[in-house]
Amino acid sequence: MEMPDTRYHLEFTERESGERYPPPSRDNLLVFYMPDRQAIERIVDWLSGRGYTSVAAENPYWQNKGVTIEDPDGWRRALMESPGI
Repeated sequence: MEMPDTRYHLEFTERESGERYPPPSRDNLLVFYMPDRQAIERIVDWLSGRGYTSVAAENPYWQNKGVTIEDPDGWRRALMESPGI
């Protein structure tokens, strides 16, 4: 999907605990910070139509401020309604 402009911020996250998990864990995320809620909803609808569903995020921060989508391989991306950090 094409990103319409450069107002988006991209972040990769990983688990900080000392435990080692083979990726992907539920907190290995590709995070998109997007200030436009309607754009997020359009992307969620587009992904949903292709079989990618929203899931509960492991970290409440991601759950409260955005939408987490999991692909068939278990990798997750978070769409956050925010201009970024």
